[in-house]
Amino acid sequence: MTLDFKRSSDSDRRSADYYLNVGTGIRGLREDLSNFFDTGLASTEIYAKDIAFTEPYHLRFRCNGRRWYLLLASTIHRLLRVYFHEAEMNILRIQEFRGSHDQSSDASISGTEGEEGEDLKLVVRWIFEGTPRHLLIANNWDILASQRSVYEGVFVYTFNKDGLIKEHRLEAIHPSPPLFNSYRWWRGYRAPVAPNLSYRAETVRVPVTRDPRPWPPNP
Repeated sequence: MTLDFKRSSDSDRRSADYYLNVGTGIRGLREDLSNFFDTGLASTEIYAKDIAFTEPYHLRFRCNGRRWYLLLASTIHRLLRVYFHEAEMNILRIQEFRGSHDQSSDASISGTEGEEGEDLKLVVRWIFEGTPRHLLIANNWDILASQRSVYEGVFVYTFNKDGLIKEHRLEAIHPSPPLFNSYRWWRGYRAPVAPNLSYRAETVRVPVTRDPRPWPPNP
């Protein structure tokens, strides 16, 4: 009886720690992504030691380990701040789903749905905007005459059994950045079959919101 009670107590403690870590992770991602160009990744404790960053469609890139992941994020943070003027990233939507379930829901900080044993995935839809500095220089620093670059993308974060992020995957980005196109040409890679954002969003079960009103409108 005592042994069973101890096992139950340990299981409840692990379950509580799991949901606490997941809630902390969701909160940290919301804050870090929204403030990425100001503070970088500040919530480093939400990532597992063996976290992997992957981009399987354009660069076919993979980075393993928290140390290298944070170094990569810091490098991207610095380079984008140098290249873009007034760079900003806005979160459009965060959704969650588990395992092979077809149903998804909006992610909340207070809790998550589903069984603890299944991998929890967060699907983050975002939009990035920034003005390339070379356009500002060419237009004599006239911000109104310099066209801003706009990219939409999808991140997929996967949590491990401890509630820490074990994988960060760049699922989609549109339009494809010039660096990606140049790298694919250099390596001889073909472009993804359907590199548009809506296709990638559907593969990770992100519902596309459609306007229910008819077009053209009825007189």
